[in-house]
Amino acid sequence: MYRRINNLLESDLIEECVRFEDDGSHTTAYESTVDVLRVRIDADGINVAVAEGDG
Repeated sequence: MYRRINNLLESDLIEECVRFEDDGSHTTAYESTVDVLRVRIDADGINVAVAEGDG
C-alpha cells in the first residue's frame, strides 16, 4: 500500500497531513488534491484529465 501512496504523493494527487487527537496521539492522513480525475481509454490510447482542488 505504501508504494501506491508514494506514487500518488509524487504525482501530487494526494497530500499528507498529521492529525492530532485529544489524547496526544497522532495519525497520518491523506487528502485528495484534485476535484475530478477523468480517465478515457479508447483506440487512440489513454487520456487523463485532472481538475485540481483549492487546497
